This record gives sequence, C-alpha cells and structure tokens, in this order.
Amino acid sequence: MSSVIKVDEIQTAVGGTKVFDMIREFDTWRISANFTTAGGDITGWERPDSGDANVFPGPIGTGLTEESGIFSFPMTGYYRIDAIICFKSTRRDSYHEVVVKVSNDNGSNYTDYVQATIGNAETDQYLESCSMKFFINVKNVSGSNTTMFHFETLSNNPADEEVILGDTDINLTYFTCQRLAPAQ
Repeated sequence: MSSVIKVDEIQTAVGGTKVFDMIREFDTWRISANFTTAGGDITGWERPDSGDANVFPGPIGTGLTEESGIFSFPMTGYYRIDAIICFKSTRRDSYHEVVVKVSNDNGSNYTDYVQATIGNAETDQYLESCSMKFFINVKNVSGSNTTMFHFETLSNNPADEEVILGDTDINLTYFTCQRLAPAQ
C-alpha cells in the first residue's frame, strides 16, 4: 500500500511565504502575419491553432491575456519569457531593433526593459533572427499596479521592405511564457 500526503500549502515559520508553489502557467504566442509597421507596438499575435497546436495544445493554466499587442498575466509570480524575433530585409547593411517594454502601473508608464538588435552588415544574408530571454516579477494582476508588457519595433522600415516575419502555420516570431515561482 502506498502513502499519500495531501497539502494545499506549506509556509515559512512566520507564515508569510509559500515554500512550495506548484501552480503552473505556460503559454506561447506567435505573430500570425508579417509585421511591417515602423516604430510601433507589434500586433497580430495569436496562440498556435493549426497543426502545430497538436504538439503543444496550450496554454497550461489560464495563460496570458492579449489586447492590441499588450500582454497581462493571469496571476502573480516570477515569469520567464523566451522570444525569437525573425526579420527579413531586401537590402544590405540593414538592422532591426525590438524592445520589450514593461509597465507596473496598468499601462500608464512603460520602462524599456530588454532590447534586441540584429543586422546583416553588407552581406547577402537577408534573413536574420535573434533571441531574447528575460524575467518579470509580477506582483499585481489587477488594479492600478497591474504588470503588463509588449514588444515594440524601433527600426522596422516598410519602405526598405524590412519586416518581422509571421505565419499562421509555424512559429517564426514567437515567445513562450512560464511561471517559475511566486512573486518576490
């Protein structure tokens, strides 16, 4: 006969912090079409919903909420976000920049948090991608101190046919978000 221990929560001696927090959140989003707006919030995000959704039928948990390219979290916690940004340019010597902006006041003010820059430096290589990995400590998910984030392009120039690549069948520009621990 096997033993089973069922516990909802274990706290520190003073009762303030959970020792074990097994609430899982995992989500993935991608750009569903090429994005060509210069200097603006990257929009057109979707959860994978085609054949690849069978590989990972997310989200696990509630998942992120997205509105016009701005993401908010389902619960407090310490989150890890891994992003891949895929660029295409039809000219040499071009570069692209994407910045992640984070707000801790329900979107009233944003702080530049992480920036990715990539260029092709006069080669014949016109497709580039870069990765971003960052952590966000989410202390509030409602009210005036809600934490949210978005991706913004700084140098995308449609006149030069520079685009951030998207697709509805495969992840080209995408990110995953995983809750690692309680908020700190």
